[in-house]
Amino acid sequence: MPGWDSVVGLVPAAGRAKRIAPLPCSKEIFPIGFRRDSEGQVRPRVASHDLFVKFARAGASRGYIILREGKWDIPGYFGDGKIVGLNLAYIVIGESIGPPDTLDRAYPFVSNDMVVFGFPDILFGPDDVYERLLRKLRESNADVVLGLYPTKETSTMDMVEIDEQGRVHSLQLKPSSTDLRHAWVCAAWSPIFTEFMHGFVQGERRKHASDKDA
Repeated sequence: MPGWDSVVGLVPAAGRAKRIAPLPCSKEIFPIGFRRDSEGQVRPRVASHDLFVKFARAGASRGYIILREGKWDIPGYFGDGKIVGLNLAYIVIGESIGPPDTLDRAYPFVSNDMVVFGFPDILFGPDDVYERLLRKLRESNADVVLGLYPTKETSTMDMVEIDEQGRVHSLQLKPSSTDLRHAWVCAAWSPIFTEFMHGFVQGERRKHASDKDA
């Protein structure tokens, strides 16, 4: 299947973090603890560090971080990605009509790859989560596999309805009340889903442009 030989990490980092502003830096590189570098020296550990390490552990050789203008402290910190064991590149965007639009800006660079995706400001485990997601993707022949986690904070998360076989039936975006108990936090998907999302986003962009012109 096209793409199985190439796994790429995809991370949206174009938000403004208004809910927790003001911060002295982008939330993606906010220090949350310490780590040891390759020489055993103690260094700061930032919020998104473990996400990239998980990507690399799952076989990703490169990753793309999608930024808005002004968040130059992120490439200033991660540089070429050596610090997390990945080849990192940065895509700088202006306006976005939503997270799918933001992710789709990487389409020319990831359209033929298996994608592992995560939010850079959410901490989650286990360390081999993306290995598990990719394994499930292969075994099930699905187009996309979501990493689900139990939560009681339903109004801040996107909740997922699944059946006994683990197939997704519906999503509820940050519902004020719901009987659902699992939120999705990370994902892995195939080029088929990348193409589907690209087509969907193109349609939404056309509708958005038409509404602005009306």
